[in-house]
Amino acid sequence: GSGAVAARVEARTAAVVAPLPTRGASSASVAAAVSFGQEGGPASHAVVASLDGSVGILDASNRLVASVDVGRLLGALGHQHPHDAIVLANGDLAIATWNPGRLSYWR
Repeated sequence: GSGAVAARVEARTAAVVAPLPTRGASSASVAAAVSFGQEGGPASHAVVASLDGSVGILDASNRLVASVDVGRLLGALGHQHPHDAIVLANGDLAIATWNPGRLSYWR
């Protein structure tokens, strides 16, 4: 039921506390937000937004499998500090940035 799902999400969220790799080789950043796949979508992956400019994609074992350097790719357009990211039901990403607020869509 929903209690079991909530317990799995809570346990998974607690496991995603390690700093994410960032653009600087010797630096790390703390996650701003963690989001898990939508019901009916790729629930085995999580996305972690980091204010340093990157969004990490983690597998079910919390291993970093991909990273989107939003700040480098879209920073000139104001997408510099990812604050929230969600996995949509079709597997695409929606990423919201902080200061200034922007929204980007990633396939």
